[in-house]
Amino acid sequence: MRRVKFEARDFYDFENGTFLYSEDVFKQTRINSQRILGEKIEWPKYPLIDNVHEFFWSTKQNMDTLVKTVKNRVLHQKIDFKLKELEELSEFRNNLKSNLLYYDTFIDFKGQNFFERYINSINFLPAFQKFGFSQYYLYFRPFFYKSPTFELDFKLLFINSFQRINYPACFENDTPIFCEYIFPYKTPNNSYLNWLVKAKRNISEYCLFYKKKFYDIFHFNRNLTKNGWSYSSIRFKSYMQDILFNPTYDPKISGLRKFDLNEIPESIIHGRDTKEYEALTHIYNTQSIDLKSYLGTRYGIVEQITELLKGSLIHPYLSLENLNFQDKISIIIPNIQKEKNETIIKIFSFFNLCQIYEIEGEFFTYGFEDVKPFENGLLIEIWFPECELDEFFEVFDLLFEFLKIKHYIIFNGFG
Repeated sequence: MRRVKFEARDFYDFENGTFLYSEDVFKQTRINSQRILGEKIEWPKYPLIDNVHEFFWSTKQNMDTLVKTVKNRVLHQKIDFKLKELEELSEFRNNLKSNLLYYDTFIDFKGQNFFERYINSINFLPAFQKFGFSQYYLYFRPFFYKSPTFELDFKLLFINSFQRINYPACFENDTPIFCEYIFPYKTPNNSYLNWLVKAKRNISEYCLFYKKKFYDIFHFNRNLTKNGWSYSSIRFKSYMQDILFNPTYDPKISGLRKFDLNEIPESIIHGRDTKEYEALTHIYNTQSIDLKSYLGTRYGIVEQITELLKGSLIHPYLSLENLNFQDKISIIIPNIQKEKNETIIKIFSFFNLCQIYEIEGEFFTYGFEDVKPFENGLLIEIWFPECELDEFFEVFDLLFEFLKIKHYIIFNGFG
């Protein structure tokens, strides 16, 4: 039986500039899939080790559940780009802290169309260092199939300071995992991780780090037309080249908010007996509460939120919706020369929704003799509309090759 390979261009009408996807195409695809896989499409069965299989794949879920979830998400989307409302959104976001501090101001914004249409939630990053803590992030890729005796004790990995875990919905032999923890300031408990790396040799690569600075980028200066987003890797490459090779080029970065997450107070640490610590525990557990559900109300917790905002003990940011962003791409760059930070921030300000963090920690990849610590690295998170992601990945590779960045990780599907 001859295998026919289809490409995107096979479904594209070059004359009219549109794709030829029709309802009949999708119906036929479903019929063909069911003919091959059976009437009910189940999760693929792989010879995974039992405890790993149970950890990654629920026995209560199937493909039908996934289809229903996606349909519900699409059904509730209200994609609509109104220039006036987008400008109001940008203005509100650029003065976010002051807009949250005053009751009447926030109530006025909360009743406007842009607020209801585009703001899903208002979250925050705690200034953990001012409470004597650091929030650590662990990316790692284990050797699940290195040997029949492979062992990974998730109870030891997810200790009592563990917050959450993310991993992609994929069928790989070595599924990567991204975790978050709270540890005493700059004192991570990585003893089990080190044992896996040095004694068991079960980890192919990992990066453990905490965030020091936060650059929040959000703007509508480019890539948006009256018909919606128009993301082009060619335009991005040209923009990147202007920054790298044209010393007079001014990218005019707007919508950039910067927070220092590692600023250490000279004498004040808000310990467990302080009112500030108690206030934080009321609004933050494994993640922040949605501030917009409380601010502008008469709940007693509002006063605590306000005091934490005034003391810069929490840093608010927006979680947006109905802007038709579909994919989140993350890039970890450990051990980069600090003088390159500004260049990279300028280059990635091309994207309309992007968050960049300066990070510090340690990393390891198979072939290293030992774990390598680093004082300056970057975590870059980019939200993309529907576009050809692979073409952007190729430009990222060119950029990092030019900047002589040897070690980096690009991943998506982590939510």
